[in-house]
Amino acid sequence: MAKSRLWGLLGDIEFTLALAPESFSHDRQVTLPEHEVIEDRPSVQWTGWKLETLSLTFNWHVGWCDPDEQLLKLWAAQDKHEPMRLVLGSGTWKRKWLIESISDSLTHTDPFGDTLAIEATVNLKEAGRTVGTQAR
Repeated sequence: MAKSRLWGLLGDIEFTLALAPESFSHDRQVTLPEHEVIEDRPSVQWTGWKLETLSLTFNWHVGWCDPDEQLLKLWAAQDKHEPMRLVLGSGTWKRKWLIESISDSLTHTDPFGDTLAIEATVNLKEAGRTVGTQAR
């Protein structure tokens, strides 16, 4: 059996093409506080950047992986509370990210209740300057 091509890494978690996310979205925002003005519309001031976020949605099926094992890897990484480098196969996105949230749904089981498919969404927040951990 041919080895599956590497799609990317999140920390030490490998995602092959078969395990790659179905969707990958990026959010980049700035901070724009409003300043109230008497008898006029408020003014807006640009004060800086917010931390960027990424959202990755996975659909894992027992036909090509162990869905429970994949989910457990993400939970273990989140439990460490440590920034992780996200590197895509092309070498891009070399910043560090924290797992902010994981939402998962058991979408299919066999007649005995064993997992056949899981859909999971992982939300990452740019590590920026982390407090309480070392971001290298």
